[in-house]
Amino acid sequence: MQMQSNRPSLLFVPILLTAILLPCLKVASAQNAEIDKRIKENIKKLQSDNIKVIIEGRTGLVKDYDHLVTKNQGSEYAAKVGKYIKPALKTQKLRQKQLNLAIVLPKIPEAVLQDVFEMMVADENPAIQYLGWQAYRQTWPKILAKRNPAGMNLLLKSMNKAISLKTQNILILNRIFDIIPFSTSTNVSANVIATARTKMIDILEVNWNRLCLKIILDGDPAYTTLLTKATQGLEMLWDQAEKNDLAAKNNNDTTRILKMVALVTHCTAKRYDHEITLDNKGSAMTTAGGTLLVQIESFLSISLRVEPRYFEKALKSKTPGTDVSLASLNWLDELENRKAITKAERKALPKIPVGVKETVNP
Repeated sequence: MQMQSNRPSLLFVPILLTAILLPCLKVASAQNAEIDKRIKENIKKLQSDNIKVIIEGRTGLVKDYDHLVTKNQGSEYAAKVGKYIKPALKTQKLRQKQLNLAIVLPKIPEAVLQDVFEMMVADENPAIQYLGWQAYRQTWPKILAKRNPAGMNLLLKSMNKAISLKTQNILILNRIFDIIPFSTSTNVSANVIATARTKMIDILEVNWNRLCLKIILDGDPAYTTLLTKATQGLEMLWDQAEKNDLAAKNNNDTTRILKMVALVTHCTAKRYDHEITLDNKGSAMTTAGGTLLVQIESFLSISLRVEPRYFEKALKSKTPGTDVSLASLNWLDELENRKAITKAERKALPKIPVGVKETVNP
């Protein structure tokens, strides 16, 4: 009898739950509607002709995002922003207004916005491309944390396409290269990190020779500075490879990194020596070249676990050009002794053609 008396009360459970939850659902729905309204209003403000209104729109979107991140709702908010800002970016014909829309996106670094970032990096406006890569730089660790190969591959494919473009804007290249020394959270597995690293090395390897030739043949200080940043990135990739458990893959990655460093070492030292022979000491190229050589030496000292400071001493000598060339040979000897490069590979390293005299942007 007691069991029978309890059964009718069970009928009231769904009714009771509905009575409790329905007001909560209504509140959540109202909050979502309010968020949508605020996003639409702020995106409209970003397309205003009034600078104060534009700033209001930008500040509103970023503040709302920052607030919701603290409630673990950043990704949901970003998805709503993407829903409304993507069509606005597509249809907005005025470049300045399009730029005002794009400039807020690096401040909302969420993986759910990747389709918007992809649209930006493929835009014909270099400023929009730049902001797209800036947004990618902020979001890359979160894309990796998703453990979604499609998202990772999409970014790397766009990265390769952008770097491979021979007429690519150097400012955009600098922003892309900011992605190389990527940091990761504990949520990212060792296998995902290793895969991302290997594919990134693939991209650099394909383009490395062309980039290094911009130094040795053109004496371009902008590319010299770019490869200083790239070498810093290689150092972090090397560090990840050493710490990772995937030994077989890591050994291959570290060897490939050292081969790239060998090439940039040779090209930078040769061009530096060439600049000194042209009496260009103190030029933009020798300044940038000296900075790159110091960065290279820092990396090689760590990776090869050796102490010599060949470049550091050479750059301070009375005959820096000749001494830098000799220092380069010393480092190449170290690399050959570690079997990072072969005699044949050393012999094939590029040379400055006879008759090359001028420096790009002296």
